[in-house]
Amino acid sequence: MITLYEHPLSPYAQKVKIALREKRLDFEAKMPGGIGAGGASGEFADANPRAEVPVLIDGDVRIFDSTIILEYIEDSFPEPALLPGHRPNAPARA
Repeated sequence: MITLYEHPLSPYAQKVKIALREKRLDFEAKMPGGIGAGGASGEFADANPRAEVPVLIDGDVRIFDSTIILEYIEDSFPEPALLPGHRPNAPARA
């Protein structure tokens, strides 16, 4: 199961949660202990040396930047697509 370390006041974590829900993926949301107090530890701190949310853990994969997390989600779980597909013969937009 996917684990997402997040904080309810983090807009970056919220956009990752939205993407996970849109893709109908099962995940467990956790709030790391000690965040902001210099006491972050355990799996969360091991996955992110900056001790910032969000952090996504999927098996052996550990990612700690929301943009990279979203790219991983889209690449690993392509349906339903959250990004428009590339159509090489599509007319150029002005």
